[in-house]
Amino acid sequence: MTVERKFNFGGIVFSIASPIPLKEKTGFESFAENGDVIADFTIEVRGEEGIGNGIRTLRNGDIIEAAVDSKYLSGITVTNLLSLANAAHFVIEKDAFVLHSSHVSTDKGSILFTAASGTGKSTQAAFWRRAREAV
Repeated sequence: MTVERKFNFGGIVFSIASPIPLKEKTGFESFAENGDVIADFTIEVRGEEGIGNGIRTLRNGDIIEAAVDSKYLSGITVTNLLSLANAAHFVIEKDAFVLHSSHVSTDKGSILFTAASGTGKSTQAAFWRRAREAV
């Protein structure tokens, strides 16, 4: 059995085919793509013994074969998979890029917070929503 899901990041669609459903954080569903949209890239995930806690990838055109150690497969998330498979590099080939960010809109304009994961972008946006009635 293969579980296939599609995710759209700024118009670049990744199809992820995995032997089990991959987990993800709350809010990630906003990137889910429904319907018969054609994927720009397909990541085919399989479990394999002896890889360790990383991933081994082999690329053939727009198909990325991703081998994940079987003992870690049930814990991998879509975000982990995309990161470990260097998906951001593939997006550049389609004349696009990924900007990890959070944003708010105020009566004077919008503010975009961008930084590495875990540095407080969402916390800063939440502060602006509370303190300055930003959206």
